[in-house]
Amino acid sequence: NHGDNRELSHARFMYLAFSIVENHQAPQFKIGINFLESKQYTLTKLLNDTLHLGCKMLWVDNARTEEPPKTSGVFEIEKFTDYRRTQSPITFFGGIHFKYQTKSEYSITDSICRARSVVDIMTLSGTATGSQPDLDFIQQASEVAASWQLAIASGISIENISQFLPYVDNFLVASSILNKVDLNLHNKFTPETFNLDALMALSEITHKENI
Repeated sequence: NHGDNRELSHARFMYLAFSIVENHQAPQFKIGINFLESKQYTLTKLLNDTLHLGCKMLWVDNARTEEPPKTSGVFEIEKFTDYRRTQSPITFFGGIHFKYQTKSEYSITDSICRARSVVDIMTLSGTATGSQPDLDFIQQASEVAASWQLAIASGISIENISQFLPYVDNFLVASSILNKVDLNLHNKFTPETFNLDALMALSEITHKENI
């Protein structure tokens, strides 16, 4: 999990991520990498890094699918999409209408339509870290997405996950499985902060709902 973080260089993050993948790779698990915003790198660069690490999933907070026509951002998306076709399959989680981003000029309907050709799993969120998204908004997104998978990446806990399960396929959870949340520490997972019971409770709820 890394973004525009001055405290941790991209090279150092890649080294740490490689160590984690090397020591925890197993056939029954898929390991993904979250580059957060990472605006200083192209999507193709981040895809190459994901492939280099041996990860199966790539997540960025901004899918970059709402760039104005005939701009460098549009050409970047085209290059990224073409390059993906030549590489090993990677599941791409791309944020749309995502927390902390400039308010989109597009409706959620238009945003999903624009993202379909680029993103495998469209990732939505509330307004901030730990903030539950609006249920009506998620229901609308689900209707538009139809068979396309959605993810939520903020505010999901054992108290509210059941109401979102009919509409969302994937949940990216951090704040609610920490005993202590200090945003200045970037939600660091340590033996002291990680709440295994909360994680297991979330897993049990999703398992029961999907039987």
